[in-house]
Amino acid sequence: MASFTVHIPAEGQSLPARLEQARFIEDGFSWAAASYAPAWFVLRGAWLGLASWIAAASVVGVLMYLGIIQLLSGLLMLTLIEWLVGHEAQSFVRLGLRLKKWQMIDVIVASGRSEAEERFFADRAPILIQSSYKDDATPFDRGQTSGLSIAQPMIGIFPAGETRA
Repeated sequence: MASFTVHIPAEGQSLPARLEQARFIEDGFSWAAASYAPAWFVLRGAWLGLASWIAAASVVGVLMYLGIIQLLSGLLMLTLIEWLVGHEAQSFVRLGLRLKKWQMIDVIVASGRSEAEERFFADRAPILIQSSYKDDATPFDRGQTSGLSIAQPMIGIFPAGETRA
């Protein structure tokens, strides 16, 4: 089972329109990012990750060129950098989304991306269904079960003015 964080744009559109743009970012190690870090960062638009990788690899390269560290030590350091990239690559994607004013709204545990999407949208089906009706009318009459008005202020499940005996 994997966990996915769900991100949507923070503002600018209605909630259903923002939910349709949801991005699912998987947690965990990424072999593709560890093996091909620069290409992975470019394809994902994680420019801060790319800049970090370039800076770290450049420092190691300069240290090897100046003879401060030997070739084997430099290769070991580059391997450790790639291993770190594999673990933290998705964090750079999340950081990029946060800088673009996206917000994380949920964490879903599922066996794959398609199951995560199904779980996420199944929980939000009432929002999406209700948005398809004009004037935010509900598709069915829910009735009054307790005599409370929906507009009455609530604290938790208790009306604000109600006292318990």
